[in-house]
Amino acid sequence: MQTTEFTSANKASTENSKGLLHLDKQFNLENEGIYKTIFHNSPLGIIHFDKTSQVIDCNDKFSQIIGVPREVLLTINLIKDLKNKEIIKQIKETLSSGSGFYDDYYHSLNSSKITPVIVHFNAIYSDNNEIIGGIGLVEDNTNRKEAQKKIEESEHYLREAQKFAHIGHWKRDLVTNELRRSKELFRIYNLDCNTPDIPKEVFYNLIHPDDVENVKEAFIYSLENKTEYNITFRLIFEDGTIKYINEKGRSEYDDKGKPISSMGILQDVTKIKKRELTQAALFKISDAANSDKSLYELYGSIHKIIKGLMPADNFYIALYNEESKLLSFPYHVDEIDETPEPQPLGDGLTEYVLSQKKSCIITEEVDMQLQKEGKVGISGEFTKIWIGIYLKFESTIKGVLVVQDYHDENAYSSEDIKLLEFVSKQVVKAIDKKYADEKIRESEKALKKSNADKDKFFSIISHDLKSPFQGIMGMSDLLNENISDLTEDEKVEFLDILNNSIKKVFSLIEELLEWSSVQTGRMEYKPEKIDIKKICLNVFSLLSFVAEKKELSVKYEGEENLFAFCDTKMIETVLRNLITNAIKFTMNGGTISVTAENFEDYVKIKVQDSGIGMTEEVQRKLFRIEEHHTTLGTVGEKGTGLGLILCKELIEKNKGKIWVESEVRRGSTFSFTLPEKGELQSE
Repeated sequence: MQTTEFTSANKASTENSKGLLHLDKQFNLENEGIYKTIFHNSPLGIIHFDKTSQVIDCNDKFSQIIGVPREVLLTINLIKDLKNKEIIKQIKETLSSGSGFYDDYYHSLNSSKITPVIVHFNAIYSDNNEIIGGIGLVEDNTNRKEAQKKIEESEHYLREAQKFAHIGHWKRDLVTNELRRSKELFRIYNLDCNTPDIPKEVFYNLIHPDDVENVKEAFIYSLENKTEYNITFRLIFEDGTIKYINEKGRSEYDDKGKPISSMGILQDVTKIKKRELTQAALFKISDAANSDKSLYELYGSIHKIIKGLMPADNFYIALYNEESKLLSFPYHVDEIDETPEPQPLGDGLTEYVLSQKKSCIITEEVDMQLQKEGKVGISGEFTKIWIGIYLKFESTIKGVLVVQDYHDENAYSSEDIKLLEFVSKQVVKAIDKKYADEKIRESEKALKKSNADKDKFFSIISHDLKSPFQGIMGMSDLLNENISDLTEDEKVEFLDILNNSIKKVFSLIEELLEWSSVQTGRMEYKPEKIDIKKICLNVFSLLSFVAEKKELSVKYEGEENLFAFCDTKMIETVLRNLITNAIKFTMNGGTISVTAENFEDYVKIKVQDSGIGMTEEVQRKLFRIEEHHTTLGTVGEKGTGLGLILCKELIEKNKGKIWVESEVRRGSTFSFTLPEKGELQSE
């Protein structure tokens, strides 16, 4: 490297040559011996040339350094014969202005030898102060160059090591207030290392506001107590990016205990810290999933955990059920929008993530572009930045975890997506587990309730069975003991009572058998396409005798050629029970009608009577096994209460619903639905 400046090292190395540079302009003959002694024994190479740059003399040291014999050197002209343009330039400069300097490699004239040299040129003046020639003092710079190279290599390796480990350092002289910082420290602070005079306030202003006082207190405590400090703090930049920094430092003191300097080493531990935070978040989510928290409480815990990783004041979880075709929001916290009701899929950003099946970050610009392309619509308050993380569950549910910010477009980065995607895997597992746990608890609760209800029901049914059997046994005993004393009319009367009692017991047993078949799965479900009117007329024919006894009008008033997809036997049982009840609670001369209507994907059937009706309290007890309720008919007909329970289970088995509407003295209407279409199957 060529330079026209003296380095401190060069100054030190040529300190001994200064006397030679200031030799008298002429040498007296009496001093010739001294001159020759200095000339030939100098540790520096010396060359003497005239004003034409012709070599006059040189010492052996010069010949040794240059690698050219002295006798050859005495024959050359420096300007004409040398190839090094910079040396020629410095010689010309010396012969014109009085001095020159060269610090670089010299290529030998007659060999491949390359020698690092430092050359000081100085002019020789006449008595008239005219330049009549010059002297060059040459130093072999090989050792210093090698040492400098090693130092540079060492510094290079240190810089690379610091860069690789994201470590920077600083040192402040507390007396002069001089501050030195490494290049890596500038990189850590995202500052230009080519601007070394950056005020310390710029560095302090990058420290997260919540951490500034902790950093200052750590340094002051260390300074006052002569201890090392070790602190982790955050840097926050204009784009919202956060870095985690670990700083270790100490101070040095004089003999009187006064601090004279401070130094510190900083390391960017962002990746390490985020990994620690992520691992901690995963553990907390797993811990919450295994706790006694409800599903909603689990969502709240997940929200709190994610807030520890990034800004997440606006956070929600959306779940889409592929069976119900509804998008619900089981957890929704937002500073502007209210929690949406369950709804079919629309054209919002949440639905966009569900359709793409991948996570994405949506800025204001991206949102506008998606709207322009017709991929999303305007939904809710506009947000500055929005992150949606796709959630794939093991069940038929899929969802989206969302964080958004209405004010800061730089609140999130692509790194936050990676972090949330990593965390979301644990979130899915936690929700799946909690959802399964709640299903199990609900099933256990329902099973316990069902068993308790059935126990209660069976105790009532057993009483209902016991009573008629007691009557039958009493009547048969009476006939057996007094048959010879009874008149023919009395015998007919008693036999008629006995016959009715047996029929009631048989009806109860028949309903119990049908109900138990449904409960145990022994009643086969064989759906098929059936004609509603045809099945109604079949039931009418079975019950016509009972209806005629009360002079009731039973008719079908539904649509013609109306079909449903269901099990014929089960629906006949339902219609038989509902029409029998209508007959029972309708006064003589009343009417009973069955209507059927076709809707988009189901058929609605109604059994309506003009009977005595029922109160709201009675209506609430119907279809419930735990509420055993029976009412006498208009002519004292008795029932078991089991028929409507059986109807409900059979309708639900056929994927329909059943309900009642009634007013006292204005009749009752029992309605149920059946699917219009379906797939042939057996259960």
